[in-house]
Amino acid sequence: MACIVKANQHGYLAYRLFWEGRRSWEGTNLKDTPKNREKLAARAAVMSQEMEARTFDYLHWFPKGNKAPLFRPTPAVVPLPIPTVRAYAKDTWLPRKVAPLVRATLADTYRSALNRHILPFFGDLPLSNVTPAALEDFRALLTRPKRDGGKGLRMKTARDLIDGSFRALYRDARTIDRLVAGRPRSIPSPILSRSRSATSWSATSSARTATITRWSSRCSGRAYGPAKLSAYVGETSTCAAGS
Repeated sequence: MACIVKANQHGYLAYRLFWEGRRSWEGTNLKDTPKNREKLAARAAVMSQEMEARTFDYLHWFPKGNKAPLFRPTPAVVPLPIPTVRAYAKDTWLPRKVAPLVRATLADTYRSALNRHILPFFGDLPLSNVTPAALEDFRALLTRPKRDGGKGLRMKTARDLIDGSFRALYRDARTIDRLVAGRPRSIPSPILSRSRSATSWSATSSARTATITRWSSRCSGRAYGPAKLSAYVGETSTCAAGS
């Protein structure tokens, strides 16, 4: 570990530093003259002693040196405040959802869903506070009958609001604006999917039974198990050739 004085190719003096596995060339505006060499050599001797004693302070000697950024403390990163759902929707998200970036009808759907349902419930909540529990409460409010203080919406409409409009907003806040760290599944579609699957057969049992009966009669003489019948329900496929 040492500091020596050298002259560069332009005839100016410079310090060559070797300490703690580092190297640095620190130029000066002094010409290579005996007087200037003596002056810099005295300083180099002090720096060499400090290096040996491991008390060398690079920034003290070279506050604007070539290696200065390595020794300056990294400034603390002040995190940006997380906006509320309303602030993000009104100031950032909705202004982006305009034609031709999105279909005009889709933009209208987003705006209507936010203004009529999502913002009255989530508007003052920071994006980072949107939790599965909060979404459960929202889903319950949407589907609860009006006589019980809810909005009386169908399960499909509630699913479209949460899995469509709200999920799109939350996804952009996470992936584009980096405002939240949660994955999109933080808006849990299974909340709605479970309820829908539990009632789907009972809600349309008559129609499904009629469909299976018609299909069975058209395909008389053929043996099909329950899996085949279930796969057919709701599909537009037809029987095999000859039906």
